[in-house]
Amino acid sequence: QNAPSLSNHNGETGNSTTVDLGQRGHALNESGYGSWPYILAFEFDTDNLVEYGSDNVNVEFGNNGNTAISLLNNSPSDSTHLHLSITDPALNIDPTTADKWIFDLHASDSTDHQLFFANNHTDTAAGNTAISLAEMGDMGFSGNGALANSTASAKGIISGGTSVMMTESGANTATFDSWAVNGTSQITTIPQAVGDKKVVFTYGGDSADMIITYNSADLSIDAPSGDWLAGESVTVTLTDSDLNKYPGVTETLSIGDPSAVIPTIKMGNPLTLANSTGNDNLKSGTANENSGVEVGTGTGEPLYTLSIYNTTDNSERLRIIHSAFESADKFIGSGLRTSGVTVTNTWINVTTAHDSNALINLAGTTVLNYDVSGPAGDLSSTKVEVYLTSSGSNTTNNAAGKLSLVTSGNARSGVVDLDDGSTKFILSTDVATGQTGLNDGLANTNDVSVAFKITHPIGIFLNTTHDYAIAADFCNFDQNNGSNVHNCIYRIEAEETGDNTGVFSGEVSYVMLNNSTSRDTD
Repeated sequence: QNAPSLSNHNGETGNSTTVDLGQRGHALNESGYGSWPYILAFEFDTDNLVEYGSDNVNVEFGNNGNTAISLLNNSPSDSTHLHLSITDPALNIDPTTADKWIFDLHASDSTDHQLFFANNHTDTAAGNTAISLAEMGDMGFSGNGALANSTASAKGIISGGTSVMMTESGANTATFDSWAVNGTSQITTIPQAVGDKKVVFTYGGDSADMIITYNSADLSIDAPSGDWLAGESVTVTLTDSDLNKYPGVTETLSIGDPSAVIPTIKMGNPLTLANSTGNDNLKSGTANENSGVEVGTGTGEPLYTLSIYNTTDNSERLRIIHSAFESADKFIGSGLRTSGVTVTNTWINVTTAHDSNALINLAGTTVLNYDVSGPAGDLSSTKVEVYLTSSGSNTTNNAAGKLSLVTSGNARSGVVDLDDGSTKFILSTDVATGQTGLNDGLANTNDVSVAFKITHPIGIFLNTTHDYAIAADFCNFDQNNGSNVHNCIYRIEAEETGDNTGVFSGEVSYVMLNNSTSRDTD
């Protein structure tokens, strides 16, 4: 596929009679075809000597049996990408490029090997059928050429075992890997895989064992001076090999990743999306609801069928799992369309379990701490807007009680005042007199809703199986030193210290609220 170019010293091209390419005058015609490159077919002996001048190269034909198989992470937990490698010179068909082979991880006693040479593979209808056992024999394969597992129940432990693409690590290396350059692998352990389950991968007489393993985690905080002083950064270290889901890359525990266990500091009793008491539409397992969670387009029109859960850690994030499009006619051509208009934004609307009175009654200053980095990143967002409404539902397009908190920029996470800069705001009764609600004519007993409008390029959308987490918290801090009120939650997006370490580290600092660091009481 990457034949070297021949020299053309006289600059002639195409069908010119004076074209001079290489030693033998090879040429390409105007359509790009000609006598180069070409392949010479030889009936090799077992041992051959290729000579040129005083130099020679010995070429031996046959299956040298120099095969190997290895697994980078042989003690993974659930939902982990497996980095499987095989070495086999017999698979190095084209020395000028990285070869690709498709295997079927069949049981070891199966005769259906399903081996495809995939450098030019499209589908079986185009004639790219599996290499037969007879053809494998002609090619010199004996025990090699079959990537298998000797575990009959492997399908209940791993996924992606059908049509496994193994790609050569580079031209002429003869080492083939199951993962892409971004660290993802086609072969993964299944969610909630049972511990101690075993899969044995085999190739050419060699094997690599994998056992589902769960480990204890360790969390520590290290202050440089021993005591954690105001303004001083401390190091938070989480050691948990179960979170090493992509062993070939250095990972970050992202808030938008629903499977990540996020180190979390919780002060007091912040109002989070996990506080669902009072709104049955936020209970675990609930589907999309007008007074719960809706993900849509345009004017907030529901688009996705979904269900919601809390993440399984202590970070109090909301997990949203899509299962279908609301209507098939909204998925047309290159992207989503609603009423014939190509979609350029996606709304995520959440009616919380907190009413306006609950926010007004919080002491000190109340802020919204939000994070939609997961879905916004997946959508390649160009703008993120944040609104608050006291309408008690997602069906009003945030009109009557809309409080515009963020209207410009592409901040996928942030902390903002409950103030739109004009006439609408929510302030605690112990901070200011007068206007404390949204001045929208709606009851302060309505649950408030948080709405995120994510603008993105045409043709990019959340798919029917999208799974992500978001956070939206109401935090409050006392301003006048009359009390020590501090209700908030802090999530640490710790970074792995290196590939395949399972050790994650982050830094945290704090300040003391006093007359010089807090706002004026008015």
